[in-house]
Amino acid sequence: MVLPMLSTTKADEERIRKANYVYLEAASRLASDDVSAFYDLINRACQLDPDNATIAYYAGYATLLRGHAPKDSIDMALSKMDAFFQEHPECFYENFIYARVCGQVGHTDDMIRVLETLIEGNPNHASMMRMMLADAYAGKGRLKDAIDALSEVEKTDGMSNDISAKKIGYMLAMNDTTAVLNEGQRVLEKTGNGLFGNILMGEVYMRLGNPDSALVSYDKALAIEPGNGYINLAKANIYREQGDADNYEREIRRALLNKDTDIDMKVDILTRYIGKTLQDNDSTTNIDQICNTVIELHPHEPAVRRLYADYLTFVHNYEGAAEQLSFALDGDPSDVKLWQRLMWLYNYQKAYDKTLETGDRALTYFPESSDIYHIKANAMNLAGRFSEALEMDSIALTKINDQSSASRANIFTHMAACYEQLGQLDEAYKCFDRALEDAPDDILALNNYAYTLSTHGGDLDRAESMVKMALAGEPENSSYLDTYAWILFLRHDYKPALEYIEKAINAAEEAEEEELTDELLEHYGDILFMNGQPEKALDCWRKALELNPQSELLRKKVDHKTYFYE
Repeated sequence: MVLPMLSTTKADEERIRKANYVYLEAASRLASDDVSAFYDLINRACQLDPDNATIAYYAGYATLLRGHAPKDSIDMALSKMDAFFQEHPECFYENFIYARVCGQVGHTDDMIRVLETLIEGNPNHASMMRMMLADAYAGKGRLKDAIDALSEVEKTDGMSNDISAKKIGYMLAMNDTTAVLNEGQRVLEKTGNGLFGNILMGEVYMRLGNPDSALVSYDKALAIEPGNGYINLAKANIYREQGDADNYEREIRRALLNKDTDIDMKVDILTRYIGKTLQDNDSTTNIDQICNTVIELHPHEPAVRRLYADYLTFVHNYEGAAEQLSFALDGDPSDVKLWQRLMWLYNYQKAYDKTLETGDRALTYFPESSDIYHIKANAMNLAGRFSEALEMDSIALTKINDQSSASRANIFTHMAACYEQLGQLDEAYKCFDRALEDAPDDILALNNYAYTLSTHGGDLDRAESMVKMALAGEPENSSYLDTYAWILFLRHDYKPALEYIEKAINAAEEAEEEELTDELLEHYGDILFMNGQPEKALDCWRKALELNPQSELLRKKVDHKTYFYE
Protein backbone atom coordinates (compact mmCIF):
# COMPACT_ATOMS: atom_id res chain seq x y z
CA MET A 1 0.00 0.00 0.00
CA VAL A 2 1.38 3.41 -1.00
CA LEU A 3 0.68 6.01 1.67
CA PRO A 4 0.61 9.80 1.15
CA MET A 5 3.29 12.00 2.65
CA LEU A 6 2.56 13.14 6.17
CA SER A 7 1.88 16.82 6.71
CA THR A 8 3.86 18.78 9.29
CA THR A 9 2.41 20.84 12.10
CA LYS A 10 3.71 23.22 14.76
CA ALA A 11 3.55 20.48 17.39
CA ASP A 12 6.59 19.30 19.21
CA GLU A 13 9.00 17.69 16.69
CA GLU A 14 9.70 14.67 18.90
CA ARG A 15 5.97 13.97 19.30
CA ILE A 16 5.46 14.30 15.55
CA ARG A 17 8.40 12.02 14.85
CA LYS A 18 6.98 9.39 17.21
CA ALA A 19 3.52 9.76 15.67
CA ASN A 20 5.01 9.18 12.20
CA TYR A 21 6.82 6.10 13.42
CA VAL A 22 3.67 4.62 15.01
CA TYR A 23 1.68 5.51 11.90
CA LEU A 24 4.06 3.60 9.64
CA GLU A 25 3.93 0.60 11.97
CA ALA A 26 0.11 0.78 11.84
CA ALA A 27 0.26 0.82 8.03
CA SER A 28 2.40 -2.30 8.13
CA ARG A 29 -0.15 -4.07 10.31
CA LEU A 30 -2.97 -3.01 7.97
CA ALA A 31 -1.06 -4.45 5.01
CA SER A 32 -0.86 -7.79 6.85
CA ASP A 33 -4.61 -7.68 7.72
CA ASP A 34 -3.98 -7.39 11.46
CA VAL A 35 -6.97 -5.10 12.00
CA SER A 36 -6.86 -5.16 15.79
CA ALA A 37 -3.21 -4.06 15.97
CA PHE A 38 -3.81 -1.51 13.21
CA TYR A 39 -6.68 0.00 15.20
CA ASP A 40 -4.64 0.30 18.40
CA LEU A 41 -1.56 1.72 16.71
CA ILE A 42 -3.31 4.26 14.47
CA ASN A 43 -5.33 5.60 17.38
CA ARG A 44 -2.09 5.95 19.37
CA ALA A 45 -0.58 7.91 16.44
CA CYS A 46 -3.70 10.09 16.32
CA GLN A 47 -3.36 10.89 20.02
CA LEU A 48 0.26 11.94 19.45
CA ASP A 49 -0.52 14.12 16.41
CA PRO A 50 -4.28 14.89 16.30
CA ASP A 51 -3.84 17.62 13.66
CA ASN A 52 -2.49 15.29 11.00
CA ALA A 53 -5.28 14.73 8.44
CA THR A 54 -3.73 11.52 7.09
CA ILE A 55 -3.41 9.89 10.50
CA ALA A 56 -6.92 11.06 11.43
CA TYR A 57 -8.25 9.58 8.16
CA TYR A 58 -6.83 6.15 8.96
CA ALA A 59 -8.04 6.38 12.55
CA GLY A 60 -11.54 6.85 11.16
CA TYR A 61 -11.03 4.02 8.67
CA ALA A 62 -9.85 1.75 11.51
CA THR A 63 -13.09 2.38 13.41
CA LEU A 64 -15.13 1.32 10.40
CA LEU A 65 -12.96 -1.72 9.70
CA ARG A 66 -13.60 -3.15 13.16
CA GLY A 67 -17.38 -3.14 12.54
CA HIS A 68 -20.31 -2.97 14.98
CA ALA A 69 -19.53 0.66 15.84
CA PRO A 70 -22.37 2.83 17.23
CA LYS A 71 -23.80 5.56 14.98
CA ASP A 72 -21.96 8.42 16.66
CA SER A 73 -18.63 6.59 16.22
CA ILE A 74 -19.41 5.97 12.55
CA ASP A 75 -20.28 9.63 12.02
CA MET A 76 -17.04 10.71 13.72
CA ALA A 77 -15.02 8.28 11.60
CA LEU A 78 -16.61 9.56 8.39
CA SER A 79 -15.97 13.16 9.39
CA LYS A 80 -12.25 12.37 9.79
CA MET A 81 -12.14 10.76 6.36
CA ASP A 82 -14.05 13.67 4.85
CA ALA A 83 -11.60 16.16 6.38
CA PHE A 84 -8.81 14.33 4.55
CA PHE A 85 -10.81 14.46 1.32
CA GLN A 86 -11.26 18.22 1.68
CA GLU A 87 -7.53 18.70 2.30
CA HIS A 88 -6.25 16.15 -0.24
CA PRO A 89 -8.82 15.75 -3.06
CA GLU A 90 -6.03 14.58 -5.38
CA CYS A 91 -5.37 11.33 -3.43
CA PHE A 92 -7.24 8.67 -5.34
CA TYR A 93 -6.62 5.62 -3.14
CA GLU A 94 -7.79 7.04 0.19
CA ASN A 95 -10.67 9.00 -1.28
CA PHE A 96 -11.93 6.07 -3.33
CA ILE A 97 -12.02 4.00 -0.14
CA TYR A 98 -13.91 6.85 1.50
CA ALA A 99 -16.46 6.86 -1.33
CA ARG A 100 -17.02 3.11 -1.04
CA VAL A 101 -17.39 3.32 2.73
CA CYS A 102 -19.98 6.08 2.32
CA GLY A 103 -21.98 3.82 0.05
CA GLN A 104 -21.75 0.89 2.48
CA VAL A 105 -23.11 2.93 5.42
CA GLY A 106 -25.86 4.61 3.39
CA HIS A 107 -24.26 8.05 2.91
CA THR A 108 -25.04 7.98 -0.79
CA ASP A 109 -24.92 11.75 -1.31
CA ASP A 110 -21.37 11.87 0.09
CA MET A 111 -20.39 8.91 -2.08
CA ILE A 112 -21.66 10.74 -5.17
CA ARG A 113 -19.88 13.96 -4.16
CA VAL A 114 -16.52 12.21 -3.75
CA LEU A 115 -16.77 10.10 -6.92
CA GLU A 116 -17.74 13.08 -9.05
CA THR A 117 -14.62 14.88 -7.81
CA LEU A 118 -12.33 11.88 -8.34
CA ILE A 119 -13.50 11.26 -11.90
CA GLU A 120 -12.10 14.60 -13.05
CA GLY A 121 -8.51 13.80 -12.08
CA ASN A 122 -8.43 10.03 -12.58
CA PRO A 123 -9.45 9.19 -16.18
CA ASN A 124 -7.93 5.68 -15.95
CA HIS A 125 -10.46 4.75 -13.27
CA ALA A 126 -13.38 6.79 -14.65
CA SER A 127 -15.37 3.86 -16.05
CA MET A 128 -15.31 1.96 -12.79
CA MET A 129 -16.40 5.05 -10.85
CA ARG A 130 -19.14 5.89 -13.35
CA MET A 131 -20.57 2.39 -12.94
CA MET A 132 -20.64 2.99 -9.18
CA LEU A 133 -22.17 6.41 -9.75
CA ALA A 134 -24.90 4.93 -11.91
CA ASP A 135 -25.98 2.65 -9.06
CA ALA A 136 -25.75 5.52 -6.58
CA TYR A 137 -27.77 7.86 -8.81
CA ALA A 138 -30.41 5.18 -9.30
CA GLY A 139 -30.59 4.64 -5.56
CA LYS A 140 -31.39 8.32 -5.14
CA GLY A 141 -34.00 8.23 -7.91
CA ARG A 142 -31.77 10.14 -10.35
CA LEU A 143 -32.40 7.70 -13.18
CA LYS A 144 -31.52 10.12 -16.00
CA ASP A 145 -28.13 10.76 -14.39
CA ALA A 146 -27.64 7.00 -14.01
CA ILE A 147 -28.32 6.46 -17.72
CA ASP A 148 -25.96 9.33 -18.67
CA ALA A 149 -23.21 7.82 -16.51
CA LEU A 150 -23.59 4.46 -18.25
CA SER A 151 -23.56 6.16 -21.66
CA GLU A 152 -20.23 7.79 -20.75
CA VAL A 153 -18.84 4.36 -19.92
CA GLU A 154 -19.96 3.10 -23.32
CA LYS A 155 -18.07 5.91 -25.03
CA THR A 156 -14.76 4.63 -23.66
CA ASP A 157 -15.37 0.93 -23.13
CA GLY A 158 -17.94 0.13 -25.80
CA MET A 159 -21.31 -1.58 -25.41
CA SER A 160 -21.75 -4.47 -23.00
CA ASN A 161 -24.65 -6.71 -22.08
CA ASP A 162 -24.61 -5.58 -18.46
CA ILE A 163 -24.66 -1.88 -19.31
CA SER A 164 -27.42 -2.26 -21.88
CA ALA A 165 -29.56 -4.29 -19.48
CA LYS A 166 -29.05 -1.70 -16.73
CA LYS A 167 -29.92 1.21 -19.01
CA ILE A 168 -33.10 -0.47 -20.16
CA GLY A 169 -34.01 -1.24 -16.56
CA TYR A 170 -33.67 2.43 -15.63
CA MET A 171 -35.67 3.48 -18.70
CA LEU A 172 -38.44 1.08 -17.77
CA ALA A 173 -38.47 2.53 -14.27
CA MET A 174 -38.93 5.96 -15.87
CA ASN A 175 -41.80 4.58 -18.01
CA ASP A 176 -39.98 5.86 -21.08
CA THR A 177 -41.26 3.28 -23.56
CA THR A 178 -39.76 5.02 -26.59
CA ALA A 179 -36.30 5.11 -25.05
CA VAL A 180 -36.59 1.45 -24.07
CA LEU A 181 -37.47 0.31 -27.57
CA ASN A 182 -34.80 2.53 -29.13
CA GLU A 183 -32.16 1.14 -26.78
CA GLY A 184 -33.28 -2.40 -27.51
CA GLN A 185 -33.06 -1.84 -31.25
CA ARG A 186 -29.60 -0.30 -30.81
CA VAL A 187 -28.46 -3.42 -28.95
CA LEU A 188 -29.89 -5.64 -31.68
CA GLU A 189 -28.07 -3.71 -34.38
CA LYS A 190 -24.77 -3.63 -32.48
CA THR A 191 -24.91 -7.37 -31.72
CA GLY A 192 -25.96 -8.37 -35.22
CA ASN A 193 -29.41 -9.53 -34.14
CA GLY A 194 -27.65 -11.97 -31.80
CA LEU A 195 -28.65 -14.10 -28.84
CA PHE A 196 -28.38 -11.49 -26.08
CA GLY A 197 -30.21 -8.82 -28.05
CA ASN A 198 -33.17 -11.06 -28.77
CA ILE A 199 -33.39 -12.32 -25.18
CA LEU A 200 -33.21 -8.74 -23.97
CA MET A 201 -35.97 -7.66 -26.35
CA GLY A 202 -38.09 -10.60 -25.21
CA GLU A 203 -37.79 -9.38 -21.64
CA VAL A 204 -38.47 -5.79 -22.72
CA TYR A 205 -41.64 -6.73 -24.58
CA MET A 206 -42.83 -8.72 -21.57
CA ARG A 207 -42.24 -5.73 -19.30
CA LEU A 208 -44.16 -3.56 -21.77
CA GLY A 209 -47.09 -5.99 -21.79
CA ASN A 210 -46.56 -7.26 -25.34
CA PRO A 211 -46.27 -11.07 -25.00
CA ASP A 212 -46.71 -11.79 -28.74
CA SER A 213 -43.66 -9.70 -29.65
CA ALA A 214 -41.78 -11.28 -26.72
CA LEU A 215 -42.47 -14.75 -28.13
CA VAL A 216 -41.13 -13.67 -31.53
CA SER A 217 -37.91 -12.42 -29.92
CA TYR A 218 -37.52 -15.58 -27.85
CA ASP A 219 -38.04 -17.75 -30.93
CA LYS A 220 -35.25 -15.84 -32.70
CA ALA A 221 -33.01 -16.44 -29.69
CA LEU A 222 -33.87 -20.16 -29.68
CA ALA A 223 -33.00 -20.38 -33.35
CA ILE A 224 -29.50 -19.17 -32.42
CA GLU A 225 -29.13 -21.38 -29.32
CA PRO A 226 -31.65 -24.25 -29.34
CA GLY A 227 -30.27 -25.73 -26.12
CA ASN A 228 -30.95 -22.66 -23.98
CA GLY A 229 -33.51 -23.97 -21.53
CA TYR A 230 -34.07 -20.60 -19.88
CA ILE A 231 -35.54 -19.29 -23.12
CA ASN A 232 -38.00 -22.19 -23.13
CA LEU A 233 -38.79 -21.36 -19.52
CA ALA A 234 -39.39 -17.71 -20.41
CA LYS A 235 -41.78 -18.80 -23.16
CA ALA A 236 -43.46 -21.24 -20.79
CA ASN A 237 -44.11 -18.43 -18.31
CA ILE A 238 -45.79 -16.38 -21.05
CA TYR A 239 -48.07 -19.27 -21.99
CA ARG A 240 -48.83 -19.91 -18.36
CA GLU A 241 -49.93 -16.30 -17.83
CA GLN A 242 -52.12 -16.65 -20.92
CA GLY A 243 -53.70 -19.83 -19.53
CA ASP A 244 -52.31 -21.88 -22.42
CA ALA A 245 -51.58 -25.11 -20.54
CA ASP A 246 -50.61 -27.16 -23.62
CA ASN A 247 -47.94 -24.74 -24.84
CA TYR A 248 -46.75 -24.24 -21.26
CA GLU A 249 -46.15 -27.97 -20.85
CA ARG A 250 -44.56 -28.18 -24.28
CA GLU A 251 -41.94 -25.52 -23.51
CA ILE A 252 -41.14 -26.99 -20.09
CA ARG A 253 -40.65 -30.40 -21.63
CA ARG A 254 -38.51 -28.99 -24.44
CA ALA A 255 -36.19 -27.40 -21.89
CA LEU A 256 -35.98 -30.48 -19.72
CA LEU A 257 -35.70 -33.07 -22.47
CA ASN A 258 -33.23 -31.19 -24.65
CA LYS A 259 -29.95 -33.11 -24.48
CA ASP A 260 -28.04 -29.85 -24.98
CA THR A 261 -29.56 -28.16 -21.94
CA ASP A 262 -27.06 -28.04 -19.08
CA ILE A 263 -27.98 -30.37 -16.18
CA ASP A 264 -27.74 -27.59 -13.60
CA MET A 265 -30.14 -25.56 -15.73
CA LYS A 266 -32.49 -28.52 -15.92
CA VAL A 267 -32.49 -28.94 -12.14
CA ASP A 268 -33.22 -25.23 -11.74
CA ILE A 269 -36.06 -25.35 -14.30
CA LEU A 270 -37.50 -28.53 -12.78
CA THR A 271 -37.34 -27.00 -9.30
CA ARG A 272 -39.31 -23.96 -10.44
CA TYR A 273 -41.77 -26.12 -12.36
CA ILE A 274 -42.49 -28.40 -9.41
CA GLY A 275 -42.77 -25.47 -7.02
CA LYS A 276 -45.19 -23.60 -9.24
CA THR A 277 -47.29 -26.70 -9.89
CA LEU A 278 -47.61 -27.41 -6.17
CA GLN A 279 -48.34 -23.77 -5.40
CA ASP A 280 -51.13 -23.69 -7.96
CA ASN A 281 -52.39 -27.15 -6.95
CA ASP A 282 -52.38 -27.95 -10.66
CA SER A 283 -53.59 -31.52 -11.20
CA THR A 284 -53.23 -31.33 -14.98
CA THR A 285 -49.46 -31.81 -14.91
CA ASN A 286 -47.60 -35.08 -14.40
CA ILE A 287 -44.54 -34.33 -12.31
CA ASP A 288 -43.72 -38.03 -11.90
CA GLN A 289 -43.60 -38.57 -15.64
CA ILE A 290 -41.41 -35.52 -16.27
CA CYS A 291 -39.00 -36.38 -13.44
CA ASN A 292 -38.67 -39.97 -14.59
CA THR A 293 -38.04 -38.87 -18.17
CA VAL A 294 -35.27 -36.50 -17.05
CA ILE A 295 -33.80 -39.30 -14.90
CA GLU A 296 -33.78 -41.60 -17.95
CA LEU A 297 -31.71 -38.97 -19.78
CA HIS A 298 -29.40 -38.43 -16.79
CA PRO A 299 -29.49 -41.65 -14.72
CA HIS A 300 -26.24 -40.87 -12.90
CA GLU A 301 -27.04 -37.31 -11.83
CA PRO A 302 -27.76 -37.31 -8.06
CA ALA A 303 -29.19 -33.76 -8.13
CA VAL A 304 -32.20 -34.81 -10.22
CA ARG A 305 -32.95 -37.77 -7.98
CA ARG A 306 -32.63 -35.61 -4.83
CA LEU A 307 -35.12 -33.15 -6.27
CA TYR A 308 -37.55 -35.90 -7.20
CA ALA A 309 -37.17 -37.37 -3.70
CA ASP A 310 -38.07 -33.97 -2.23
CA TYR A 311 -41.28 -33.96 -4.26
CA LEU A 312 -42.17 -37.56 -3.40
CA THR A 313 -41.62 -36.83 0.29
CA PHE A 314 -43.90 -33.79 0.03
CA VAL A 315 -46.71 -35.97 -1.38
CA HIS A 316 -46.03 -38.65 1.28
CA ASN A 317 -44.71 -41.25 -1.17
CA TYR A 318 -41.99 -42.27 1.27
CA GLU A 319 -41.19 -45.53 -0.49
CA GLY A 320 -40.56 -43.75 -3.80
CA ALA A 321 -38.57 -41.00 -2.09
CA ALA A 322 -36.37 -43.57 -0.36
CA GLU A 323 -35.71 -45.33 -3.66
CA GLN A 324 -34.59 -42.08 -5.30
CA LEU A 325 -32.37 -41.08 -2.37
CA SER A 326 -30.81 -44.54 -2.37
CA PHE A 327 -29.87 -44.13 -6.05
CA ALA A 328 -28.58 -40.61 -5.36
CA LEU A 329 -26.35 -41.89 -2.55
CA ASP A 330 -25.00 -44.64 -4.78
CA GLY A 331 -23.78 -41.89 -7.09
CA ASP A 332 -22.62 -39.50 -4.36
CA PRO A 333 -22.35 -40.81 -0.78
CA SER A 334 -20.67 -37.66 0.54
CA ASP A 335 -23.76 -35.93 1.99
CA VAL A 336 -24.43 -37.03 5.58
CA LYS A 337 -27.80 -35.23 5.60
CA LEU A 338 -29.01 -37.41 2.72
CA TRP A 339 -28.12 -40.56 4.64
CA GLN A 340 -30.09 -39.27 7.61
CA ARG A 341 -33.09 -38.39 5.41
CA LEU A 342 -33.05 -41.86 3.89
CA MET A 343 -33.03 -43.45 7.35
CA TRP A 344 -36.01 -41.36 8.47
CA LEU A 345 -37.89 -42.30 5.29
CA TYR A 346 -37.47 -45.97 6.17
CA ASN A 347 -38.67 -45.21 9.69
CA TYR A 348 -41.81 -43.57 8.27
CA GLN A 349 -42.46 -46.79 6.34
CA LYS A 350 -41.83 -48.88 9.48
CA ALA A 351 -39.02 -50.58 7.53
CA TYR A 352 -36.79 -50.57 10.59
CA ASP A 353 -34.37 -53.23 9.34
CA LYS A 354 -33.67 -51.03 6.31
CA THR A 355 -33.11 -48.06 8.61
CA LEU A 356 -30.49 -49.99 10.56
CA GLU A 357 -28.85 -51.39 7.43
CA THR A 358 -28.66 -47.90 5.91
CA GLY A 359 -27.29 -46.52 9.16
CA ASP A 360 -24.49 -49.10 9.13
CA ARG A 361 -23.60 -48.13 5.55
CA ALA A 362 -23.67 -44.44 6.48
CA LEU A 363 -21.34 -45.01 9.43
CA THR A 364 -18.66 -46.35 7.09
CA TYR A 365 -18.51 -42.83 5.62
CA PHE A 366 -19.39 -40.84 8.76
CA PRO A 367 -18.32 -42.87 11.82
CA GLU A 368 -18.52 -39.83 14.14
CA SER A 369 -22.08 -38.80 13.25
CA SER A 370 -24.14 -38.65 16.42
CA ASP A 371 -27.33 -38.20 14.38
CA ILE A 372 -26.88 -41.50 12.55
CA TYR A 373 -26.55 -43.40 15.83
CA HIS A 374 -29.59 -41.57 17.20
CA ILE A 375 -31.75 -42.38 14.16
CA LYS A 376 -30.74 -46.02 14.55
CA ALA A 377 -31.86 -45.76 18.18
CA ASN A 378 -35.22 -44.40 17.04
CA ALA A 379 -35.67 -47.37 14.70
CA MET A 380 -34.84 -49.82 17.49
CA ASN A 381 -37.29 -48.09 19.81
CA LEU A 382 -40.07 -48.21 17.21
CA ALA A 383 -39.30 -51.90 16.64
CA GLY A 384 -39.69 -52.57 20.37
CA ARG A 385 -35.97 -53.13 20.95
CA PHE A 386 -35.76 -50.67 23.84
CA SER A 387 -32.57 -51.88 25.53
CA GLU A 388 -30.68 -51.83 22.22
CA ALA A 389 -32.04 -48.35 21.53
CA LEU A 390 -30.62 -47.16 24.85
CA GLU A 391 -27.22 -48.60 23.97
CA MET A 392 -27.27 -46.86 20.60
CA ASP A 393 -28.26 -43.52 22.14
CA SER A 394 -25.45 -43.89 24.67
CA ILE A 395 -23.00 -44.12 21.77
CA ALA A 396 -24.67 -41.11 20.13
CA LEU A 397 -24.04 -39.06 23.29
CA THR A 398 -20.31 -39.80 23.10
CA LYS A 399 -20.17 -38.37 19.56
CA ILE A 400 -21.49 -34.92 20.56
CA ASN A 401 -18.76 -32.36 21.26
CA ASP A 402 -21.02 -29.72 22.76
CA GLN A 403 -21.67 -30.80 26.35
CA SER A 404 -24.82 -28.68 26.65
CA SER A 405 -26.82 -28.80 23.46
CA ALA A 406 -30.22 -29.30 21.94
CA SER A 407 -28.92 -32.53 20.40
CA ARG A 408 -28.12 -33.94 23.83
CA ALA A 409 -31.56 -32.90 25.08
CA ASN A 410 -33.19 -34.69 22.17
CA ILE A 411 -31.26 -37.89 22.87
CA PHE A 412 -32.02 -37.83 26.59
CA THR A 413 -35.72 -37.29 25.84
CA HIS A 414 -35.68 -40.32 23.58
CA MET A 415 -33.86 -42.39 26.19
CA ALA A 416 -36.54 -41.42 28.72
CA ALA A 417 -39.19 -42.87 26.41
CA CYS A 418 -37.24 -46.13 26.16
CA TYR A 419 -36.84 -46.40 29.93
CA GLU A 420 -40.59 -45.76 30.32
CA GLN A 421 -41.33 -48.65 27.95
CA LEU A 422 -39.05 -50.84 30.06
CA GLY A 423 -40.92 -49.80 33.20
CA GLN A 424 -37.86 -48.03 34.65
CA LEU A 425 -39.57 -44.77 35.60
CA ASP A 426 -36.80 -43.50 37.88
CA GLU A 427 -34.32 -43.75 35.00
CA ALA A 428 -36.85 -42.10 32.67
CA TYR A 429 -37.25 -39.13 35.02
CA LYS A 430 -33.47 -38.82 35.35
CA CYS A 431 -33.17 -38.62 31.55
CA PHE A 432 -35.91 -35.98 31.36
CA ASP A 433 -34.09 -33.96 34.02
CA ARG A 434 -30.82 -34.27 32.07
CA ALA A 435 -32.59 -33.12 28.90
CA LEU A 436 -33.96 -30.03 30.62
CA GLU A 437 -30.56 -29.28 32.14
CA ASP A 438 -29.15 -29.07 28.62
CA ALA A 439 -32.14 -27.26 27.13
CA PRO A 440 -34.57 -25.84 29.73
CA ASP A 441 -36.92 -24.57 27.03
CA ASP A 442 -37.01 -27.79 24.98
CA ILE A 443 -40.74 -28.07 24.39
CA LEU A 444 -40.64 -31.73 23.30
CA ALA A 445 -38.92 -32.72 26.54
CA LEU A 446 -41.36 -30.60 28.55
CA ASN A 447 -44.40 -32.20 26.91
CA ASN A 448 -43.11 -35.76 27.11
CA TYR A 449 -42.08 -35.31 30.74
CA ALA A 450 -45.53 -33.91 31.54
CA TYR A 451 -47.29 -36.78 29.78
CA THR A 452 -45.17 -39.40 31.52
CA LEU A 453 -45.90 -37.84 34.91
CA SER A 454 -49.63 -37.72 34.14
CA THR A 455 -49.90 -41.33 32.98
CA HIS A 456 -47.92 -42.77 35.88
CA GLY A 457 -49.49 -41.02 38.84
CA GLY A 458 -46.90 -38.29 39.03
CA ASP A 459 -47.08 -34.65 40.11
CA LEU A 460 -49.97 -33.18 38.07
CA ASP A 461 -49.17 -29.61 39.11
CA ARG A 462 -45.66 -29.95 37.72
CA ALA A 463 -46.97 -31.74 34.63
CA GLU A 464 -49.47 -28.96 33.96
CA SER A 465 -46.79 -26.30 34.34
CA MET A 466 -44.55 -28.11 31.86
CA VAL A 467 -47.19 -28.67 29.19
CA LYS A 468 -48.28 -25.04 29.40
CA MET A 469 -44.68 -24.06 28.59
CA ALA A 470 -44.73 -26.45 25.64
CA LEU A 471 -48.03 -25.03 24.37
CA ALA A 472 -46.65 -21.49 24.66
CA GLY A 473 -44.05 -22.54 22.09
CA GLU A 474 -46.40 -24.50 19.80
CA PRO A 475 -50.04 -23.72 20.61
CA GLU A 476 -51.36 -25.77 17.67
CA ASN A 477 -49.39 -28.94 18.36
CA SER A 478 -51.90 -31.80 18.64
CA SER A 479 -49.68 -33.89 20.96
CA TYR A 480 -49.22 -31.03 23.41
CA LEU A 481 -52.94 -30.22 23.33
CA ASP A 482 -53.69 -33.89 24.01
CA THR A 483 -51.32 -33.92 26.98
CA TYR A 484 -53.00 -30.87 28.50
CA ALA A 485 -56.47 -32.31 27.85
CA TRP A 486 -55.47 -35.55 29.58
CA ILE A 487 -54.11 -33.72 32.63
CA LEU A 488 -57.39 -31.81 32.88
CA PHE A 489 -59.27 -35.13 32.56
CA LEU A 490 -57.27 -36.62 35.43
CA ARG A 491 -58.17 -33.56 37.50
CA HIS A 492 -61.85 -34.26 36.65
CA ASP A 493 -62.06 -30.90 34.80
CA TYR A 494 -64.06 -32.55 32.06
CA LYS A 495 -65.44 -29.52 30.20
CA PRO A 496 -62.08 -27.78 29.60
CA ALA A 497 -60.61 -31.23 28.89
CA LEU A 498 -63.16 -31.63 26.07
CA GLU A 499 -62.28 -28.20 24.70
CA TYR A 500 -58.58 -29.06 24.49
CA ILE A 501 -58.98 -32.61 23.16
CA GLU A 502 -61.16 -31.26 20.34
CA LYS A 503 -58.46 -28.68 19.57
CA ALA A 504 -55.99 -31.58 19.44
CA ILE A 505 -58.21 -33.56 17.06
CA ASN A 506 -58.69 -30.54 14.79
CA ALA A 507 -54.95 -29.77 14.78
CA ALA A 508 -54.10 -33.36 13.83
CA GLU A 509 -56.69 -33.40 11.03
CA GLU A 510 -55.47 -30.08 9.61
CA ALA A 511 -51.82 -31.15 9.64
CA GLU A 512 -51.50 -33.37 6.58
CA GLU A 513 -48.38 -35.09 7.90
CA GLU A 514 -50.16 -36.22 11.08
CA GLU A 515 -52.68 -39.02 11.61
CA LEU A 516 -55.22 -39.58 14.36
CA THR A 517 -53.55 -42.08 16.69
CA ASP A 518 -55.31 -44.73 18.72
CA GLU A 519 -54.14 -42.98 21.90
CA LEU A 520 -55.60 -39.62 20.85
CA LEU A 521 -58.90 -41.23 19.84
CA GLU A 522 -59.10 -43.21 23.07
CA HIS A 523 -58.55 -40.05 25.10
CA TYR A 524 -61.23 -38.31 23.07
CA GLY A 525 -63.65 -41.15 23.79
CA ASP A 526 -62.89 -41.13 27.52
CA ILE A 527 -63.39 -37.38 27.76
CA LEU A 528 -66.61 -37.50 25.70
CA PHE A 529 -67.98 -40.21 27.98
CA MET A 530 -67.34 -38.12 31.09
CA ASN A 531 -69.05 -35.20 29.39
CA GLY A 532 -72.26 -37.21 28.96
CA GLN A 533 -71.78 -38.17 25.29
CA PRO A 534 -71.54 -42.01 25.39
CA GLU A 535 -72.48 -42.62 21.72
CA LYS A 536 -69.75 -40.34 20.44
CA ALA A 537 -67.37 -41.88 22.97
CA LEU A 538 -68.14 -45.38 21.68
CA ASP A 539 -67.50 -44.28 18.10
CA CYS A 540 -64.05 -42.97 19.11
CA TRP A 541 -63.19 -46.14 21.03
CA ARG A 542 -64.14 -48.27 18.01
CA LYS A 543 -61.88 -46.22 15.74
CA ALA A 544 -59.08 -46.47 18.28
CA LEU A 545 -59.51 -50.24 18.53
CA GLU A 546 -59.23 -50.57 14.74
CA LEU A 547 -55.82 -48.90 15.00
CA ASN A 548 -54.76 -50.90 18.06
CA PRO A 549 -56.63 -54.23 18.11
CA GLN A 550 -54.27 -55.63 20.78
CA SER A 551 -55.58 -53.25 23.47
CA GLU A 552 -57.66 -55.24 25.96
CA LEU A 553 -58.79 -52.05 27.73
CA LEU A 554 -60.13 -50.59 24.50
CA ARG A 555 -61.93 -53.84 23.72
CA LYS A 556 -63.61 -53.78 27.15
CA LYS A 557 -64.79 -50.19 26.58
CA VAL A 558 -66.22 -51.11 23.19
CA ASP A 559 -67.80 -54.39 24.31
CA HIS A 560 -69.38 -52.90 27.47
CA LYS A 561 -69.98 -49.43 25.98
CA THR A 562 -68.65 -47.75 29.09
CA TYR A 563 -65.51 -46.24 30.52
CA PHE A 564 -63.12 -48.45 32.51
CA TYR A 565 -60.29 -47.22 34.73
CA GLU A 566 -56.93 -48.79 34.00
